[in-house]
Amino acid sequence: MFNFSKTGLAVINASLLYTDNKSIFFLDEQSFTRNKRPNTSVIYTNLTNSYAIDFDYSEQLIFWSDQSEDVITSLRLSDKKTFTIGINNPQSPEKFAVDWVGKKLYWADTGLNRIEVSNYNGSQRSVLISKDLESLWSIALVPEDGYLFCFHK
Repeated sequence: MFNFSKTGLAVINASLLYTDNKSIFFLDEQSFTRNKRPNTSVIYTNLTNSYAIDFDYSEQLIFWSDQSEDVITSLRLSDKKTFTIGINNPQSPEKFAVDWVGKKLYWADTGLNRIEVSNYNGSQRSVLISKDLESLWSIALVPEDGYLFCFHK
């Protein structure tokens, strides 16, 4: 990860968030050595069936989708409080991406066969794409440039 400042570019340790469906883990590059298994830190437990995960660094928010409950949830790292994103009637919000520039969530609802967007709290929800998504595998964003990528099987 990089941090830009007036004095130039400062390198910040790279890190990785991942889930095993039941917990969220953190792994940073300092935990890697050539002869040892990396150390991981547990960030949050008690997930039901998490599927996708993303992060807003500046807001210190982790987002994940849960296949069992058909919701997207966020975790504020400062106080470990969770919030269910207020999107009504999703069927399968499995794939999603966080726009950390515009503070928006984009998700692919495979049950409704469409890609939607909303603010972090679920307000201003809108359908972006509702055609030709039968074999959607994943979505990704480049928020700085305004790109949304759809990956198909």
